[in-house]
Amino acid sequence: MPDFLFLLESRLNPDQYRVVEQVQAAAAEHELHLYLVGGALRDLIYGYPIRDIDFAVEGQAVKVAKSLLKRAPDAKSIVADFDESMRSAYLTYPSGLTVEISACRTERRGRPGQKPQIEFTGIYDDLRRRDFSMNAIALSLNPNSRGLLLDPNNGVADIERHEIRTLSSAAFTDDPVRLIRAIRFKTRLRFNLDERTEEQFRAALDSGAIKNASPSGLHNEFREMGREENPVEILKALEKEGLTTAFHPRFVGSKLNLNGLTVVQKLARSIEDVGIPVRFQGPFFYFLQDKLPARDRNDLLKRMAMKRSDQEIWTSLEPRTKKLVQELSGKAAATPSKTYKLLEEQPGELLLFLLMKFPQKKIQDKVKNYLHRHRKMRQTLPRMELETLGVAPGTPKFQQVLDAYFWALLDGKVRSSKEPIKPLKKAIAEVEAGGEKAAKAAS
Repeated sequence: MPDFLFLLESRLNPDQYRVVEQVQAAAAEHELHLYLVGGALRDLIYGYPIRDIDFAVEGQAVKVAKSLLKRAPDAKSIVADFDESMRSAYLTYPSGLTVEISACRTERRGRPGQKPQIEFTGIYDDLRRRDFSMNAIALSLNPNSRGLLLDPNNGVADIERHEIRTLSSAAFTDDPVRLIRAIRFKTRLRFNLDERTEEQFRAALDSGAIKNASPSGLHNEFREMGREENPVEILKALEKEGLTTAFHPRFVGSKLNLNGLTVVQKLARSIEDVGIPVRFQGPFFYFLQDKLPARDRNDLLKRMAMKRSDQEIWTSLEPRTKKLVQELSGKAAATPSKTYKLLEEQPGELLLFLLMKFPQKKIQDKVKNYLHRHRKMRQTLPRMELETLGVAPGTPKFQQVLDAYFWALLDGKVRSSKEPIKPLKKAIAEVEAGGEKAAKAAS
């Protein structure tokens, strides 16, 4: 049995591990039992990159989330969404990390697709109501049992076998959205459905159970698909099973825009290859709907009962990019250095959208130069030479001088980067003069 506390420390990045510690502290403040659950724990065991962190609380989970927000130094930049009826909180961090803190519960279901009756309970009942065994595991984060694994459904063994197994014979008919989720997990993790689950899947698919999928469930899967590393591959797998029409009847063949999405996805990866993260969800949604007429797009949103605030992730792309194009065409980008400073402030998804939707050559050239030439130039600045001139590395002055040299290099004021000493001395003088001027103004 692996050391799960060691896995937490070694496989979570520093920001993710810090969140775990903050949630632990918040739960301890209210003396509530806390568990790491679901996909985060599955991916931790499997060695898959962790994108989201889910916690289950025996008790008032919303109190834990609110205490966390009071403690977190970056609380103002965290987007928090509270669902008091489900006693859940959803936090989105600036890095893109999403955190769910939910009260343990059971769900009693009536007719297929009908909203379940909720009863708040303990961790073991919470694990039993989940979709697949690989997601029905929990890790205690409580002081007296920290690191203890709870696996009542033998989910770890299924992860090791690379198998997806339901927890009940009615799993897909009780919640038809699980048909989509099974394909998403199967495609992403390269797992197989176990024999009994495959039979259940086929029977539910043949019966048309997906027609009873809840709008909220479809919305959640639509959102999660956009956050996947390879959503186009998942779309293809869903289309093969006839499940894309669950989102909209027209989502088949050319209307799915798979070719366009493939181009967008490749471009997103090329931007990430130069070190700029791309939140692909917005562009994915935009270009997925690109072949649908306006009436069908509106129908799609109604089918998922999607709020206006949820739509902004892609509807805001076009107006924001148009504003950026105007800036790139004007004084704000009159020189290469100004262009660099402007584009450096933009998120990767906006640069992606600009390259896809605004083909003007001057604009395209500015963005491509920034991505593929100028960023590389900045990585090869004469740091050692600057150090020999007596400027200590790691100090604000060191970075200011490098920046001044770089802006001059971009704007053609430095003749050759192979002879940096003279322009470095000039940059040092400019920075020192600027510092003296600022000091006089402050006094």
